[in-house]
Amino acid sequence: MTNDYYGLPRHVYVILTLIVLCVMILAAAIPASGGIDDPKASSGVQDVYATIQHITAELKLWPGFDPRQVPLMLYDGKNTYLYDHPDPPVEFSARPGSNGTLSSPGLHEQVRANTMINFNGVWTATVMLPLINNSNLVDQAAVCIHEMFHVFQMQCHPGWFANEAELFMYPVIDSHLLTLKRAETEMLVRANSALNEADLVGWSKAAMATRQLRFALLASGAMEYDRHIEGTEGLAQYIQVKASGNPDGVITRPAGGFEPDRVRQSAYYSGIQLGLILDRLMPEWREQREKQDTLNLDDLLNETLTKRSEPAYSLPGDEMQAYEKQAQSDTSALVEARQHLFAEFLDAPGWSIEVLATSNAPLFPLGFDPMNLCVIDSKQVIHQRYAKLGNAAGQIEILDRWILSIGKGSHPLFEGVIRALITGLKEEPKLVDKDGVLYLSSKGINAAFRGAHLKREGQRIAVILSEEPGK
Repeated sequence: MTNDYYGLPRHVYVILTLIVLCVMILAAAIPASGGIDDPKASSGVQDVYATIQHITAELKLWPGFDPRQVPLMLYDGKNTYLYDHPDPPVEFSARPGSNGTLSSPGLHEQVRANTMINFNGVWTATVMLPLINNSNLVDQAAVCIHEMFHVFQMQCHPGWFANEAELFMYPVIDSHLLTLKRAETEMLVRANSALNEADLVGWSKAAMATRQLRFALLASGAMEYDRHIEGTEGLAQYIQVKASGNPDGVITRPAGGFEPDRVRQSAYYSGIQLGLILDRLMPEWREQREKQDTLNLDDLLNETLTKRSEPAYSLPGDEMQAYEKQAQSDTSALVEARQHLFAEFLDAPGWSIEVLATSNAPLFPLGFDPMNLCVIDSKQVIHQRYAKLGNAAGQIEILDRWILSIGKGSHPLFEGVIRALITGLKEEPKLVDKDGVLYLSSKGINAAFRGAHLKREGQRIAVILSEEPGK
């Protein structure tokens, strides 16, 4: 069945979702410095690893999840270290005085984020310690455990992951939906802050009733996206909270609520709240979800709330009016900001690169960063940090630059892209045509396409792709 996946088979979207997970929170490459035998660097990494072992021995974070059995790559700003991998590649070796710890000089080419990757055939957590703005060993270890839990999820519960195609279609400019989401989140926070059972249950019931109103207005795909992000990223954030013992150190809710287009971040936060509430109302919930992994976090909460007689609470009318007024202002501001950003992008002075594909052979996403993009409309997306698009003829990849992708179908990205545009280049891109392959490069840009031809107009370079890619 393809209806929920914009005309492509579901397995294609599973693959695309894995691609997204592997570029999530994408970080630019950090230059290597220092030496492999730097004792200070090695000591810091070893302390983090030892803290992971200690936390794992002390706490049962999730049924069946043992971080000590999950491979981990750690980058400390100087070198990359590999732990517990069953088949380490040759570039990792033990150095004298390292107690058998495997390491490789500098930043390994496959480590670009705090995420998980398929490394030498094995799902592996990767963590870049310089990305963690906290020198506390426990918090650093908790971030590692968060990413290791994603490996566990992928191995044991791949159905938990969200269909990332839905993020692009999410109704972020609907002020009423935003009002309900912010009110719901506030109710979850009040439930977690409750000092007695009546308040805990009352605010939890209020949150679930508000969620029911919100979900009734959402398309099924967007509703499931919320729940699956809560059940993967939100749950991993919850695991991080349990490992660190520091709820405030994981994710902070902005004053007034998350911005309209911060759908993922909002679900991360509500996922933590749901997990902590379930700890108090349904202590066995982790075991139940592990056994019945089609249950969402809100399913579990609703299940236990139906057994409670305490009345539901509600926010005062003036509070709801304030949420509505703020949501209307914020969604209007988002529309205006998108229009301004789009105009600024198109009018940027300098060289531009345009890749033109045909509808018969469009480009498809090989990687992108959903935390750093701006959906302009139903067909156009500006990727503001990382994107990789390709077909059988080749690919174009950008890092720390902006690129506009224009889709050919009802989805702006996942049914194929027929145009990709980069603007504002200060210098002319380098072009090399060798053996029928056109190579194009500039700072943060690399492209190679077979059978393409060029069209130049002043500082505009158009790369026109063949109807028959690869020939």
